[in-house]
Amino acid sequence: ANRRPTQLTTTVSAGNAIHCSCHSKARSADRNHPKAPKSEWEGANLRNSRVNCNVILPLVSSKSSKVPLVAVDMGLTDYQTAIANLLGARPKAMLWTVLNDVRLLVLRMTYGEALNADCGGGSLSSNASLLFYQLLLADMFTNDAEHDSPQTAKHAR
Repeated sequence: ANRRPTQLTTTVSAGNAIHCSCHSKARSADRNHPKAPKSEWEGANLRNSRVNCNVILPLVSSKSSKVPLVAVDMGLTDYQTAIANLLGARPKAMLWTVLNDVRLLVLRMTYGEALNADCGGGSLSSNASLLFYQLLLADMFTNDAEHDSPQTAKHAR
């Protein structure tokens, strides 16, 4: 059988939330600074308490959120692009990528690994909060899978 190699991500969080439009403006300001242009990562490192990461996980507080659906969809697309760039290929199913990420984070927390070792920030409490957002993200991908791949969504539930 000719199978694709399985690559997974493991995400940790320092709990620094930023509005999508604010992130976009900061990224543009860093890139276009006349005296000292910076990459997105350099700028994020300066603004995010020296945390060495910057993956945008779209957060929506509730179903009654005033965040337009288009903005959420753009956030999901940006997140999927960041994961694809990290892995070097688009994952076969983002649902399984997120669920495996949740599994790996729970295992790391269970075994008492230093969650701040990877990126310079992130406590147990900020990563416990991340789990809830990742599960919400998995639910969004499950809803997408119900349209694109009903068997995948049924198996996930």
